[in-house]
Amino acid sequence: MHELRTIAAAWAVLAARGEEAVLATVVKVEGSSYRCPGARMLIAQDGRYWGTISGGCLEGNLVKKVWWYLRGGVPIVKIYDTAAEENGELGFGLGCQGVIHVLLEHLGRDSSFAKFLTCCLASRRRGVVATLIGVAGCAPASVGQRLLVNQDGEVSGGLLNTHLLEALRVDADEIRAQGGSQLVTYGWCEGAIEAFVEAIEPPPVLVIFGVGHDTVPLVRLAKELGYDVTVAGYHSLTVTAARFPTADRVIALPSGSLLPAALPNEQALVVLMTHNYASDLKLLKALLPRKLAYLGVLGPRARTERMLKELSVGSNSLHFDGPERLYAPIGLDIGAGTPQTIALAILAEIQAVQAGRCGGMLRDRREPIHLRLDPIERKLQPESTC
Repeated sequence: MHELRTIAAAWAVLAARGEEAVLATVVKVEGSSYRCPGARMLIAQDGRYWGTISGGCLEGNLVKKVWWYLRGGVPIVKIYDTAAEENGELGFGLGCQGVIHVLLEHLGRDSSFAKFLTCCLASRRRGVVATLIGVAGCAPASVGQRLLVNQDGEVSGGLLNTHLLEALRVDADEIRAQGGSQLVTYGWCEGAIEAFVEAIEPPPVLVIFGVGHDTVPLVRLAKELGYDVTVAGYHSLTVTAARFPTADRVIALPSGSLLPAALPNEQALVVLMTHNYASDLKLLKALLPRKLAYLGVLGPRARTERMLKELSVGSNSLHFDGPERLYAPIGLDIGAGTPQTIALAILAEIQAVQAGRCGGMLRDRREPIHLRLDPIERKLQPESTC
């Protein structure tokens, strides 16, 4: 989240100055790796870089040699074998037991991909990028070519072959609908084309109702993690941009108003921490019917149960589906007791919910830490047409 925004901002500055840059993207991993496919790093000509593709072991090599690697002027895929015992060109002797495939490409001021990435982030709408990362045999394509699909399904990119374009479009539409990423190999005559299809996700929207002292570290940490943060509250004296300088929006709610003019959409993550029972009750009544990605309430379990009971009786009783979507008390059980550690517990729970994890200790996990991409194989056209 934060990485993409940082890279897009850095590219914009370099492009405005007319400076070239190189983009390194992890496109495939075999075995273990610190970063997953989709991790990126932007490298300027003077050695500055933004983002990471490893835990720090590969960045130094790229900063020193990436311009030499790209001396041919075309994108390439560089393979790093971190499982090798010897410290050579492809063997880094790190003991990580993984092979990392990194796409390297020049990123100039007219880069259509960089502009597409910036547009996805600015519009806060998902886009899909299908990048060719391997071409073998007679396939009419080259490494680094792309298909770009925005949220409305509009297509752009440099692919000319109709069969390949149609096949990539089908897989891109699937990712556009469900998110995530996928490796796809398209059989072509006696050769093959390998593509990395990924969703470019906008920053997740976090809406915090409450302007107490504990909101301050929550906003600060959420921004560090890359969230788009809105703070809303009823106390006009403390609902100020000066109090929350890193927030994207600070909204003072007039008395009796339940929500900002822009209601949180169904992809929003919402935290109630007003420290006012009546305010939380009104907000909960308005928010529960909405199928939010996350709704957490600060305070004791008994307090939330009391609110739910009040909302379930009377002529205007509220009935909602999916009580599992309500997280109360909010946060993971990490023994938090200060505003800073409570903020950590809240954001750790939100991260776990978004990732579909339980938030336990990794030492107790027997499955791989990162989800692995199992490549899909498709045949584009019969041999007789080659």
